[in-house]
Amino acid sequence: MRTPEIAALIAIATLVARPSWASEEPPTLTHCLVMVIEQAQVPAQEAGVVVGVKVKDGQAVTKGETVIQMDDAIAKAERDKAQGELDAAATKASSDIDERYAIKAEGVAY
Repeated sequence: MRTPEIAALIAIATLVARPSWASEEPPTLTHCLVMVIEQAQVPAQEAGVVVGVKVKDGQAVTKGETVIQMDDAIAKAERDKAQGELDAAATKASSDIDERYAIKAEGVAY
């Protein structure tokens, strides 16, 4: 944020703030003008096709809030493929067929 804009916003807020020197209450702004000084570009973590926008232009968002919905069909297919490969590797690892084959092959080789 640039310093002149911050100073201008503080000056405007100070002019319309209700004095609270005599009380414990924090100052309250009764009228305030808020303007966008900077915008942030939020890149996606993965490339893909946008299938839905969950917010409106100018809407405030909070950390972790869903802003857009991406088509995740390719990612799901890759996940399913990786899960299948993991299952196949786990099945092979739990099988003793390679060990039994090696023992039998050793007996035949001599």
